Amino acid sequence: EKLIETIALLEPTFGGINLEDIKAPECFTIESRLKEIMSIPVFHDDQHGTAVVVLAALLNATRFSGLMLKKSVVGVVGLGAAGMGISKLLLSYGVKNVIGTDLDDTACDRLSAAGGAVGSLDEVMKKAHVVIATTGCPGLIKPEMVRKGSVVLALSNPNPEIVPDLALQAGASFAADG
Repeated sequence: EKLIETIALLEPTFGGINLEDIKAPECFTIESRLKEIMSIPVFHDDQHGTAVVVLAALLNATRFSGLMLKKSVVGVVGLGAAGMGISKLLLSYGVKNVIGTDLDDTACDRLSAAGGAVGSLDEVMKKAHVVIATTGCPGLIKPEMVRKGSVVLALSNPNPEIVPDLALQAGASFAADG
């Protein structure tokens, strides 16, 4: 509440607000409340900035890998601020099948409410043509979990869920890290 109040007091002196490094689930409440009470744009970089960069990367990666993004199954591993921001943008872009997983059931409920499906890590890795990981858990994705021909974006930094070279060696058509 104090953070919301403080940021709202800044409105007369700024043309927009960029929120940074506010974790889920607090980031969703803070952003939503600020948008309700402020007349200037409110942007949360961890959600929206990451999502825009991921969509741009996927438009290029799927073009080169032969996948059609809107018709692909996109798996999101980790549904915190970045994972939810990515999921929401992909759904609004027209991706019909976003499946996600997270250890937090509340995060999974948020994805379901946004129009995505929820599954286990194993289900996501087996079904998804595109896998985006935002967990902060280095080494979570093992090479044997990588689906042949898939696109893998392991975005946690400085240590990704799988090193891109390992994902490529395991059969990914494209792999990158954060």
